[in-house]
Amino acid sequence: MGEPVHFRRLSLATFTIFAAGIAAACGVGPATTAETRSPTPTTMPTIAPTVAPPTIEPSPEASPTPGPIALPAAELVMPAGTVAGALGSYVVDGRGSDSPWLPFDSLPRVDVAATPALTVGFVDGAQIGEWSAVIADAADTRGVKQRGIEGVTLEPGGDLLVAGPLPAGRWVLAVRLFRADGRGDGVTYWALMVR
Repeated sequence: MGEPVHFRRLSLATFTIFAAGIAAACGVGPATTAETRSPTPTTMPTIAPTVAPPTIEPSPEASPTPGPIALPAAELVMPAGTVAGALGSYVVDGRGSDSPWLPFDSLPRVDVAATPALTVGFVDGAQIGEWSAVIADAADTRGVKQRGIEGVTLEPGGDLLVAGPLPAGRWVLAVRLFRADGRGDGVTYWALMVR
């Protein structure tokens, strides 16, 4: 049997120095010096700069889709009331119908006394953009010899066209009105007997 091992009581200060030496030998802790350790490059973490999220503007409300409109037929505005004409060729919102000249015998007849002018407007009261107005003799069934009407003007309200005066005779009146909103146009016919 060997000799018993006697442990000496170490003071707290001695123990602390002893522990620091062991830590230094292992490369851990504050006791590591520049001479005992090789420098390790430090990498700073990359932090993305703070960017506010883009502001999303609400999209403007779509303008409401315009509803269907009436066919671009016209009417004569007479002292006793209105007289709707016969609609020939027309276009409305990209669709339409093509028609030949409408002859006198197929049209609504209107007796017109000697008057300075006739007043024409769209049946639905739409504003008038451009226009044309012609007459042809009742015997001209295909409108080959059309002639213009003098003194055609648009009234200040923009919804009525004034045409005339017309010469005495039997005429086919053909008025082409374009809607001011660009949504269509049409040619409307009447059989006029001007006294």
